[in-house]
Amino acid sequence: MIEKAPDLKLIENIHPNWWVAFSPGYTEVIAAAESLKSLSKKVDIRDVVIMKVLPTMLAYVPTVL
Repeated sequence: MIEKAPDLKLIENIHPNWWVAFSPGYTEVIAAAESLKSLSKKVDIRDVVIMKVLPTMLAYVPTVL
């Protein structure tokens, strides 16, 4: 299945190496946290798409858990 890539403008103001939770359609960032454990306390990770914000010199690869 091909997933739509996130709009990287949505994560411009999020620190590199933080974790973000996107809505299923990648239309909004629901939450962000420094660790995956912290993020899982903010949202139910089964209902969102989780991605780690990499430094700008690296590529972004969305991951569905």
